[in-house]
Amino acid sequence: MYVVEKIREFAERTPDAPALIADLQPVSYRAFDRAIGAMRRRLAAESGLGPRSTVVCLIDPLPLAWIADLALRSLGHATIALRSASELAALRGLRIAALATGEGQARVEAGGVLGPDVARIEVGPDLLAAGDGPASAAAEPDAGAPGAHVLLTSATTGRYKLVQLAVESEDSQREEHRQLYLSSGANLRDDRDALCVHLMNLGLWTAGGYNTPLLAWSRGGCAVFHQGREAHRSFALPALTHAIATPAYLAELVRSAPGALARNDALQIITVGGTPSLSLLGELRARLTSRIATALGSTESGTWAVTAIETADDLRWHRLHPARRIEVVDDEDRPVGQGVLGRVRVRLTNGVTGYLNDAAASAAVFRDGWFYPGDLGVLDGRGRLALMGRTTEVLEVLGEKRPAAPLEEALGRALGLDGVCVLAERGANLEDELHVVLETPTPIEPALLDHAAQAHVRGFARVHFHFLERLPRNHMGKIERLKLKQSLLRRRAAADPRAAG
Repeated sequence: MYVVEKIREFAERTPDAPALIADLQPVSYRAFDRAIGAMRRRLAAESGLGPRSTVVCLIDPLPLAWIADLALRSLGHATIALRSASELAALRGLRIAALATGEGQARVEAGGVLGPDVARIEVGPDLLAAGDGPASAAAEPDAGAPGAHVLLTSATTGRYKLVQLAVESEDSQREEHRQLYLSSGANLRDDRDALCVHLMNLGLWTAGGYNTPLLAWSRGGCAVFHQGREAHRSFALPALTHAIATPAYLAELVRSAPGALARNDALQIITVGGTPSLSLLGELRARLTSRIATALGSTESGTWAVTAIETADDLRWHRLHPARRIEVVDDEDRPVGQGVLGRVRVRLTNGVTGYLNDAAASAAVFRDGWFYPGDLGVLDGRGRLALMGRTTEVLEVLGEKRPAAPLEEALGRALGLDGVCVLAERGANLEDELHVVLETPTPIEPALLDHAAQAHVRGFARVHFHFLERLPRNHMGKIERLKLKQSLLRRRAAADPRAAG
C-alpha cells in the first residue's frame, strides 16, 4: 500500500519527525511505522481473518484508529470506520468479518447487525508503546492488494449511505488533493513543503478526515488531532500549516476560547461543509489568521474547488478547479446558460459509481458518470459557481446537513397547514437564512408566524415566510423545489432587482 510504504520511507529518512500530534503529544515517523508493523503482525497471527475481509473499526482515539486502519488496508482488507455503535445499523446486509474496537469497547453488541460469528479485534495503547520501543526482528506478513476504505455520508435520510473509495484511483486522488491545496493560495508551494494539518476532529468516516492525513503522510507531513479539552492549544504549534474544519466547529472554537487563540498568519484555514458568515470570517481574521479558504465538494465526488477568500464575493462564488467538470442543468439534464439557475452535477473521477448496498439511493443521484449532489447553482462563465440552496429535502446550516421534512411537518402542525416547504440560502450578510413557503390562499398573522418560528426553527439568522395559493408539484404530488426556488427568485427580482441572485 502506497502510504504505508511512504511512512516506512520517512521512518528511515526522518525518523524523529512527527507523523502525527494527538492532544499535543507527538508520534514520530519511527514510532508510527513500528506501531503499524506491530499491528500487521498481530493481525496475521491472531485475527483469523481470511483474505480480503471487511472489518468495521470502532476505535478511539484517532491515532489508534489510524494504526489499525493502515495495517488492515495494507494487508488487503477493507475498512469501515464508525463513530459509535449506534451506526452499526447502517451496515445491515453487508458481510462483515470482524469488529475492531478500542480497549474496553470489546463488549459492543453487534450480533443483531453483523452476525454472531463476527471476529473481535481489540486495539489498545500498547501499540504506541511498541512503536517507541526497539524494532521487532519478527518478519512482517506479505501485503496483498491494497484494501479499500468506506466513507459515511450524512444520515439525513435516516440511515448513513456508504461510499467505497476506489483503490485503483488513489494516486490520482492524492494528486488532485495536492493541486487543490496549491490552488487555495495557501503556504504550500511545492513538493518541498510538508503539510502539518489540524483536522479539527474530522474522523476516518469523513472524506476530508481520511484523505488529508494520507496526503500529509505521503509527503512526510504531519496530521494534528485534538480530541481532549482546550483544542485551541494546538493552534500554537509552530509548524502548523493548515486547519480544516466546518464553520460550526470554528464558531464554537472562537466562542469557547476568548482571547486564547494563538495568531499565526502563516496558517491556512480551509472550511469544509459550508462557508463562514461575514461575522465569523471577521472573527477568524482578527484573532487567528488572514488566510482563509473554502472547500466545495462531496464525499461521493471529491473536492471541486478550494477558494481563497479575498473579498466577500468569494464567499458566494466558488472558483472551480480546471481539472474538474461541473455543469448546471435543467430538469431534462440539458446544460443551461451562465446566470441561469439549475441543478448542479459533477463528473465523477474517483471511480465511485454508487452507494454500497443501496441501489435505490444510487439510482437517484448517480447517472451516466455524473453525480447529482442535490444543490441548485449558477455558473458565471468565468469558472465560478454560486450555490443557491438545495433541490433535495435537506437543509444546510453552518455546514451541517439536516432533513427538511421534520421541520416542515412541525411548522405545518403549528400553522394548521398541509403544504409547507422550507428552503435555506445565504443572506445578504452571508449568514444562513430560512425561507418558509406556505400553501395558503390568505396570509397568516405575523404573531402566529413568529411563535411558530421561535418554537421550531434553530440555527438560522433569519426566517422569511412566503404565501402561495398552490405549491408547484409533480405528478406524484411531491413539491418541485427547483421550480419553487426559481419562482421565489423571480418574485424577489420584481420587488427589488438589486436583490436577485
